[in-house]
This record gives sequence, structure tokens and C-alpha cells, in this order.
Amino acid sequence: MAITVWGVTAAAPAGAASPGAGPGGTITAAPARAVARPFPACQARLVDDAPGLGGAGGPVRLVCSSGWALAERGSLGAAVTTLELFKATASGWAEQATGNGSEIDYAPESLGVPLAVLVRLGADLGPETRPDIGAATLVHNASERTPGGSGGPVPWAASAVVHNGGGEWLAAGYSPGASGPGIVLSIYRWGRGAWARQGGPVAMPSGQLAGGGSVTAASLTKSTGPDFVVSSFGADTNWLSVVSDAGGTWHAVPFDYGYGPTIAIDAAGVHGHLVETETDGCGCAAGPETYTWEIYAGGTFHPTAPPGPAPTCGPDALASAADPAGLLDLAFTRASCADGWALGTGTAPGYANGFVGLFEQQRNGWQPVNIDDGAALGRDPLIYDIPLTLLDRIGSALGPQVARSVAGGAVYRSLDAGGSSTLWTVSGEILFQGKSWLLAVGQPARGGNTLSINVYRWSGTTWSEQAAVHRVPDDGSLVGTGQWYGVVPTTGSSEPTFVLRGVYPSWSAKVSSVGRTWHVTS
Repeated sequence: MAITVWGVTAAAPAGAASPGAGPGGTITAAPARAVARPFPACQARLVDDAPGLGGAGGPVRLVCSSGWALAERGSLGAAVTTLELFKATASGWAEQATGNGSEIDYAPESLGVPLAVLVRLGADLGPETRPDIGAATLVHNASERTPGGSGGPVPWAASAVVHNGGGEWLAAGYSPGASGPGIVLSIYRWGRGAWARQGGPVAMPSGQLAGGGSVTAASLTKSTGPDFVVSSFGADTNWLSVVSDAGGTWHAVPFDYGYGPTIAIDAAGVHGHLVETETDGCGCAAGPETYTWEIYAGGTFHPTAPPGPAPTCGPDALASAADPAGLLDLAFTRASCADGWALGTGTAPGYANGFVGLFEQQRNGWQPVNIDDGAALGRDPLIYDIPLTLLDRIGSALGPQVARSVAGGAVYRSLDAGGSSTLWTVSGEILFQGKSWLLAVGQPARGGNTLSINVYRWSGTTWSEQAAVHRVPDDGSLVGTGQWYGVVPTTGSSEPTFVLRGVYPSWSAKVSSVGRTWHVTS
């Protein structure tokens, strides 16, 4: 026979006698019958101390059904209350989700509560629960209609129900994967007993909601409705976008970031009305990681001064930060600072044309980020979290040499505009016979064995393109190696010949204007 206790079936001991034994003492097995396990009592005192998320205060009301319980917390008569969801376990009720966050909105997907049970609990608890239960229904139905890919169901995320301006708001989105942009978000408002879409879908190009992505409400643009912050994760990147109806239409708000406006950034987080942006210089765990604070104004997030007192901006302050012991013999002569960043110039052994120091403001003052000859300042927005507009504003006060170097960033921005299918590397300033030159080398993003090489000369106000040489043979070792150019005189010409070398000694090329046409020579 079999013995069933609390739904667990076990074999009877060998040779055990039973009233059902047949002739010769053999045991006739009776059909196993599961014993229904009773659910914990539906009592407020039992869920009040339930392990889990840890709600504050005793529940005002409690309803239970099918092993699940929904509690409404808050003061009686309060305009806004908090819902908490509990699940029956072997030891009693365990808290699963709270209406303080967005967990109840997608509890059927993430916690396994049947939607019909959640709807029934909400109906029993009362009309105050309708926005939250309606949000769960909306997300569940939308996710059911969203086709999944080969990797499984499409990940969804939703904000908590937001009480703003006398109404309730909700934002919900999903990641379509390879079939579309990184994240698609829609915004809803509660009215007449249902959620009605107010804006979207708004597409954001980067990030995924799988693996910890979230949608939260914030107050960043001072618009009439709430702003929604979409946060997600990538390899060494914390993607962030802000969706707002500032200006009258729901859209992703651009940030002044890197080489130009973008709606998906790497960010350290949101702090009040400010966003702390971030850049990982190598896209890896090693960094360097630098930061800029931004505030909304005129339709865009712009750099602003970090919270707290600003450090002194001057040559002595930067010299002390760069070389506290005075061992490097750095003689700073000029300084320029704004919105948490500083540039300083001066003279030192080993720098024939002087040096340039880049500094980031931190809590203890200025922190040196990079000190070199300044020839490649235009590449800094690619490596450090200083937008090109801010770098240009600071650098414009430090003379023509710094201005030329910073202007190299505009060359990169023009080449990379519109999601170019070519990966470009731009040199620093190259001095030859009193004139300044730049090289830009491009490699097809999908691979290939040819390069494009653009030649620029400083016109006095900007870098002017002199030539574009295409289909230059390449062994794949040139772009991104850092030290890939040199310059030698050209016989009978005031223009230089550029010598390019890859990491392998077998590859090199020369670009010359001999014959009045820029071309590759042997």
C-alpha cells in the first residue's frame, strides 16, 4: 500500500499488514489520495510579520484566495494606500510584492500569481486597487500579444502606478531584441476605470529590460506629467534614457553627451532634478570611469556644476592636484574650469610645445585625468565624460593651440554622424613646417581589407579637408593601435608625406601629394 501525508506519497514498509491484505498476507494497494494542505488563516496579524519585503504598519484590509493574499496598507481614508501581495508557504504567508514599486504590475509574469486570482483579490479589496490591478492586466495582456524570439519571451518592465497632478500614470515597455530597438516604452493614464495610452511607443536604441532593467518615475523636466527613467544594463554600461512630455509630446529627451545629443547614455543615476552621467573609457571593468552632472533646460540635458562647493580654479590649484609633491616640475600658467571639469596649460621638461592637463571635479577637489602634449584633446569626449561642447567652452580660453586640438573632435563627429558604417580613428595635431595637419583613418564596420584615409589642414578657424584616399590595402592591424602615423618631408613640396604603420612590421603605407593629387605610394 501507499501512505500519503501532506500530499507526499511514500511506499509502505515491506511486509506490513493492513485491513486490505489479500489471501496469503499479500498487500492490496489502495489508490493514493492526496490530502489537501490547508492555507494559512487569512488574518492581518499573520501577514503583518510575514518575511519578505517588509511593509510598514498593519494592513487596513486583507483578502485571500487560492493561496494568495492582497493587503491594503495605509491610514483609513487616505487618498493613496499601498498594496502588498503575499503567497502561502509551508511556514505561513510570505510577502512577494509591494505597490510601493512596480512588482505588482507584472506579478503574473514574475511571481506566478494567476491573473484571474489577482483580479479577484483586487475586486474583493475594493475600487482603490483598480489602477494597480489594471496595470497588471495591461502588462500581462500586452506581453501575451508580444511575440517572443528564439531566446524566449520578450522581457517587459513597468513603473509603479504614479500619482501626479491629481491623476494616476503608468509607463510600460519591452525589449524587442534583434528585431527592433533596445527598448520600446508606452505611457498610460488612468481614467474611467481603465488605462488609456497617452504617448508612445517611444523607441530607445540601447539597453535591454532583461536581467534587471527598470522603469521608474522622476521629476527632472518640470513637465505637467511625470518623467519616466528607463534604466538597463549592458557589458560595463548602465544605460539610461528619460521619457517626458515636456513640450507637449512624449519623447526621449536628448543629453549633451560625448560628441553630440543622444537619448541613451551611460549613467551613474538620478539625484533629485539632476542626472549623473558616466563614461567608461575602455568599455571594460578597468575604466577609467569619469562623470558629469546634467540638468534639463530648453529641451535638452546640459552639463551643470556638481553638487557641493566648487574647488578653486587657477594654475596653483591644478598644479597642486596634478603634482602634490612637486616632483614632476609641472609649471601651470593658465587654467579654465566649468561644470565639474578643468583644463590647465603650462611648461615642463619633455614637452617642447608645453603640456595640457585635463581634470575632473571630485568631492576632495580636482582629480587629474590626463596630462600630455594636448595634441589629441579632440578624442577626449570618446574616452572621458566631458561633452565636446563643454570641452570647447573650456578650451577656448586657453589659446589657439588648445583650440586646434579640441576642434579635432568636430572632425570625428562629422565622420561618425548618422551611424556611419565605417569605424574612424582621428589623429592628434601633426605639426609640419609651421602648419598643422590631421589624419582620419576609417575601416569598414563589417570588416574588410581596405581603408579610407582623409587628410585635413588647419585653416585658422577649422580643420579643412584636403583629400580623401580610398581603397588603401590593409592587413587589419592599423586602426585603433594608437601610434599609427608619422610624417616625413616631400621632395619639392611644402606638404608632408604621411607614413602609416600597423602593429605588424610587414604593413605600411605612405600618403603623399606628389603630382598634386593625394594618393598612396609604396
